[in-house]
Amino acid sequence: MKETPEERYARAMAKYGKTLPRIFGDPLRQRIETPDSRLANESLGHISLFALGFLQELAARVKQICEEPRETPERRQEACQHLVNVGTEAAADIHQLLLQFAEPFRAIAETRPNFPCLFPAHPEDGKSLSKILLEHLGLGKSTAFKLRSETGRKTFSKKSYVNSLLLHYIGEIRQTRIKLLSMRFNDPYDTESYHCSR
Repeated sequence: MKETPEERYARAMAKYGKTLPRIFGDPLRQRIETPDSRLANESLGHISLFALGFLQELAARVKQICEEPRETPERRQEACQHLVNVGTEAAADIHQLLLQFAEPFRAIAETRPNFPCLFPAHPEDGKSLSKILLEHLGLGKSTAFKLRSETGRKTFSKKSYVNSLLLHYIGEIRQTRIKLLSMRFNDPYDTESYHCSR
């Protein structure tokens, strides 16, 4: 009898996967704490994948609620608030860590055209953030898409037709990649369903 995709997934997860204990965050936390002892045996990769999965699920549910015409404005705002809280916390943690450990974050920022950060409303804080991102981290210094700006940094222009078309197709490729990875993760042994698309 042939295994169903659900059975194959369950078997693969039982053999290769780990079930992480549920660790709930504290919305009133003031600083980065020490690692939780319940996750001592888990790798950074496992924790990162589970966090990413929950974040993507949260975003999907927020989108679903916001698209539902019968939802109230209050319910939509409440749903969006959950996503904003998670994003704010992640950006704040990155900011705290890069101030202490600039080198590994600089190596990442130099190869990216964007970087997660808490954008301040106060103009003076905005200048400070710009200095951290552009000077200390060297944001986009080694990216293929260099940016144009008044500060003399050569940048990738989004205004030209060719570049906007290129950005569109890069976005399409990214969405296709996400779908293929999702299919692979949900059914790691079913190569027939995504072999042609790969």
